[in-house]
Amino acid sequence: ACADEPLPLLEVPRRTPFLAISKAVSAAIAADQYRAVTAGFAAQRELTKQALNSGPEGLLTALAAQVDGWAALYDASGTVVAAAPDWAGRRAARLTGEVERLRERPAPASSVVGGPEHEDRVELHSLGTGRRPRAALAVGTAAAPGTAERYAVHSAIALLTLTTERSRSLHAAEQRIGTAVLRMLLAGEPDHARAVAGDLYGGLLDAPFRMIVADSLPGARATATGGDRLGTLAEALESAAARSGEAVLVVPEGERLVVLAA
Repeated sequence: ACADEPLPLLEVPRRTPFLAISKAVSAAIAADQYRAVTAGFAAQRELTKQALNSGPEGLLTALAAQVDGWAALYDASGTVVAAAPDWAGRRAARLTGEVERLRERPAPASSVVGGPEHEDRVELHSLGTGRRPRAALAVGTAAAPGTAERYAVHSAIALLTLTTERSRSLHAAEQRIGTAVLRMLLAGEPDHARAVAGDLYGGLLDAPFRMIVADSLPGARATATGGDRLGTLAEALESAAARSGEAVLVVPEGERLVVLAA
């Protein structure tokens, strides 16, 4: 009957007390749990070390090794910014649509994407504590992660969330500088604007640039929809500029978005 199910079958001497069997099973379970927790703490230390020494790229490499799979990091626009191993970038790029759907849900959010029989199982996790996630983590494995692997994934989420929130604070400070720079330019004070901006926007302010103004739809101004669309546009512009290495100044101004580009 056990072979048909299939279930394990243990044979013990008839005189063995049932309590002794229970103790042996409990001890074995406790030993497995201890090994998993110990491995989880070791993974956490390794991930933390890699995050400090090599940034998100090093963390993803360590995480992929811990789960015996692959890992990828997406930016706010759903674009893959880092992946480990190297071949995982193409696999992760095929999940952009799933990442975009995940970003529509309040953080923290997660989902599981089950590929066909010849593909892997992928977990997607949003990163950040704000209403709109600023990044996402994908972890691909051949099967559902065990206890030790789950510790590693949760540790990676925590570390990447800290990095994301630090980036959020830096982004807010840069946005305040951008607002001040734009006001100086509009007031006819380009020299002061360049002095305040420093090297933040490269040579953008030293050459002729284009000014683009995006306005929310009239029907959306009274709701949060217009702001969300402008926020999404701002994130997409900044992500595209970062990928291409071009300097761009994006400044939200009430119900408008002002962009300075070369």
